[in-house]
Amino acid sequence: MLTEPKIRKQSLIAAIETAFGLSVRSLDFLPIGADVHSFSYDCHTNDHRRFYLKLRLVDDADSDLFSASLDIARQVEGAIHPVTNKLNDLNWLQFGSYKVILFPFVTGVAGWDITLTPPQWQQVGRTFRSLHNLVMPDPLKLILPREDFSDKWRVMASKYLKSELSVLAEDRYADEMNKLLAAKRSVISDIIDKAQELSEIVPQDQLEFVCCHGDLHSGNFLVTETGTAHPADWDNLSIAPREKDLMFIGGGVGGMLDGPNATELFRRSYGTYQVSVQALRYFRFERIVEDVVAYCEQLLGSEEGGVDRAGSLEQFSRQFGKGSVVDMAYKT
Repeated sequence: MLTEPKIRKQSLIAAIETAFGLSVRSLDFLPIGADVHSFSYDCHTNDHRRFYLKLRLVDDADSDLFSASLDIARQVEGAIHPVTNKLNDLNWLQFGSYKVILFPFVTGVAGWDITLTPPQWQQVGRTFRSLHNLVMPDPLKLILPREDFSDKWRVMASKYLKSELSVLAEDRYADEMNKLLAAKRSVISDIIDKAQELSEIVPQDQLEFVCCHGDLHSGNFLVTETGTAHPADWDNLSIAPREKDLMFIGGGVGGMLDGPNATELFRRSYGTYQVSVQALRYFRFERIVEDVVAYCEQLLGSEEGGVDRAGSLEQFSRQFGKGSVVDMAYKT
């Protein structure tokens, strides 16, 4: 998020120092990211070390899933490992309503403006493959949600289109969002219908369910000056067909995973796998439906967010242009 949360920063610093055994010199908010539930900080210590700190709003009911996701991330090639909490050996610290995750600071840029070289494609392919090849014990499998092709997001998106859900915001961003929904109503309605149709014909019994990241787009890769691409944001792990992750390759989200030869370059590095086109189409359409709900909740359900609201409106409007996620879903 671009707007700093209302927290007591000195209390956060004290909690960090106790849990992670650090002496903090400075903790500065970083106005980055589009996740309304996450906030970023740059942490410097008195012994000249630097860390990236992430505050994440997590329901108590999801704490086991949150812990399991961070444990799984440690096993994925290229993932940056969180610092261990010295008080309880967990990968995070509880701070009020937030989970605090501390990582070694890695200087780099998000993958939005990167063109991958062949060696980098090799690394990205190995990252996806190492995640999908994980052999997890049964207790972990029970913690991670399993993809069930639910109509949850389709129902909510339809209600927003029909104005059946309360609109609490009355600012110009809510007005613009309503105008955009009206202009794109027929397209969004068709996308919802496509996702529903595909959910009913995807050959679930023929698909291999694996550990999936769920949000492994270009923006969730941190690319360093040396060219290493580190996968990030392990908040949406699930047991699902691997097409749930593979949909991001050439899917129109933008950045380093798109481009005219993206699919072929990725296949060379990922290895042999017979992709289900129906599953790929389903996940691309379903992701758009989920995004419709997320943007509606943010822009219509509240006036909170400050400067983030303008960015969210811009991001939503870009979903419908040439080469966008909508365009690529229909071309799949």
